[in-house]
Amino acid sequence: MGGDSKKLDTLSTSNCLSLSLLPHSFEHLTSLSILSVDNSKITKLPDGVGELVKLRCLSLRNCRWIRELLESIGKLGSSLEELDISGTCVSELPDSFGNLWRLRVLKIDYCFLFPSFIWGLDTLEEIHASSCRNLEGEIPGDVGKLINLRILRLQDSAISSLPPEIKHLPKLETLDPLRCDMLSE
Repeated sequence: MGGDSKKLDTLSTSNCLSLSLLPHSFEHLTSLSILSVDNSKITKLPDGVGELVKLRCLSLRNCRWIRELLESIGKLGSSLEELDISGTCVSELPDSFGNLWRLRVLKIDYCFLFPSFIWGLDTLEEIHASSCRNLEGEIPGDVGKLINLRILRLQDSAISSLPPEIKHLPKLETLDPLRCDMLSE
């Protein structure tokens, strides 16, 4: 990619069912703010994704072949606001994920992970964790630190209780524990 591709704002290859590889020349897409590869067969993101310093939204929804995210994703801390890894096989987030201090929306529906450091990302406004296979037991009181949280979707998970701190979230509009059969309090 060259020439005018440096001005590209949005790259969507969603539903390109045969797409299995993204180009390694991502560092040239310096204006890219939205990258969506939903429902493709890619197995990993190119190393250059960490160089996309203006990337605000990264969507890998239903990319079932993706098993891990690159450590370089932490370089997107000053730009990334929305991350959707729902329906991927990602089972662990890199340590650099904690650097995503502007992250507002995290979608991990149908995933194999629910990292505990999510509760430390106080910029989060939305957490979508429906049918999240590793979300179980008590939701920690640290949820009270998410003062900007508006939406918390936990349906079809194995959570057993919600902490009292949840009632102190000033912006919480939607709390969805639908079909959480283990929920006792």
